Amino acid sequence: MFSLFHHSRVAAVGLTAATLALGATAVAAAPAFADTFTSADGVVTAVGPTTLAAGVAGTYTVTFTNTTSETTNGIAGIAFDVTTPTGMSLTHSAGCSSLGGGHGQVNFVCIAPNLAPGASVTATFTEVGTTPGTATLGLSAFGSTPTSGTFGDSLNIPVTTLPAPTDVQVTGSSNNGGPQVGATFTYTFQVKDNGPTGASGVAFDTQLPPGLALAGTAAASLGTCTTDTTAGTVHCDIGNLNVGQQSVITFPATASAAGSFATTGTVTMTGTDSQPANNAVTVTVQPRS
Repeated sequence: MFSLFHHSRVAAVGLTAATLALGATAVAAAPAFADTFTSADGVVTAVGPTTLAAGVAGTYTVTFTNTTSETTNGIAGIAFDVTTPTGMSLTHSAGCSSLGGGHGQVNFVCIAPNLAPGASVTATFTEVGTTPGTATLGLSAFGSTPTSGTFGDSLNIPVTTLPAPTDVQVTGSSNNGGPQVGATFTYTFQVKDNGPTGASGVAFDTQLPPGLALAGTAAASLGTCTTDTTAGTVHCDIGNLNVGQQSVITFPATASAAGSFATTGTVTMTGTDSQPANNAVTVTVQPRS
């Protein structure tokens, strides 16, 4: 049994010498930045992103090291294999002294003959997430030496593909910018997907400032809303929006004092918003006695 690889955010994966099997089970999402994965024996290390946006490429650098005290045997030396899971596409690979095997859209094999003790070989490859969800990139390496025999290791990189970037925008207004104290007025917020792709996991939130109070429940033309009259908060789960589609959110309020009161509505979504500057809008009312 080869050693397990270790990483602070990923569960270890076992590997048998007979099969060098690559795990194919999707795992929990990892943070959206490049991370480092290392097998316990130090044969395989990889650096690359654990979160991709659909259609956006991520580059991975993989290093394979001869951890024995002998030069590896034969023309293979260390052979390593990168296997691309369903939902991702291999678009480019480079490096290593020889690329062969299944080099293409699914996987490639790198061959490093006669690798000296402690020497390493590095390759890079580029993957594009094509389908939102979780998948696992499988990496394995094996080699042999005259007296130590076969050695090798494997690791998996969990990758979460998020929906493609799009622009979700929120705008807002009040039907009365200067209501009488104690009179009911209505806020209206519009949450819209400006494209170029559909948005998922869209949500709207706002909280009235002190001096204003909710005078009823909130309603959304798409999605569902909950209100907390004590805290003065409104939360709406809008869900999915197609390009050009919008949800109109309305709720009544009253003022307990005169003055100037600013209420900010914000919108969030799953994945990357290409124009985060329009994810919040502030509506000001000036109640009068």
